[in-house]
Amino acid sequence: MRNLKKTVIVLVTLLVALFTATTTAALANTSNAEPGRTCLRPGHSHSLTGTWATKVQLSDAPPGAPAAFTALDTFLPGGGLLVSSSAPNPATRSLAHGTWIHTHGRQFKSTFVWFRFDPTGQYVGTQRVQRTIQLAKGQASFHSTDVIEVIAPNGVVVATFHGTEVGELLDVDVH
Repeated sequence: MRNLKKTVIVLVTLLVALFTATTTAALANTSNAEPGRTCLRPGHSHSLTGTWATKVQLSDAPPGAPAAFTALDTFLPGGGLLVSSSAPNPATRSLAHGTWIHTHGRQFKSTFVWFRFDPTGQYVGTQRVQRTIQLAKGQASFHSTDVIEVIAPNGVVVATFHGTEVGELLDVDVH
């Protein structure tokens, strides 16, 4: 029992040290954003950090797929991205993971990927979305053009679709 307690104390100490180092590194990047890198200062015109509600419109949706749906995009400090979708049958896709960068002015690029499954739960490949994002002057909305690729398990792109998105930054209600 005594050894278990020592092990737990060591693990907690290591986790606290890792968290502190990671946080310190992230904060150090806030004042030194380079072109092509994300800027972590909230409200800065070079940052998408936060969660956005988006409306997706596919211009050439595949048969059986909705032409329009909504999604939630969470742009993380440092360039990480998580996306969930309201598209039908959520069991046929995983949460999307990706990255984003500032390119210039109020323009950004992002790429994210999710796993695809058939109705029986079998893995059938991935889907990748590449976006060019234009942040509005008020920094609370964006518009993007999207290229969506359906990728087979062997890495071959089997279909490509196009769309646009309009995103609105979720507001924090402190009531």
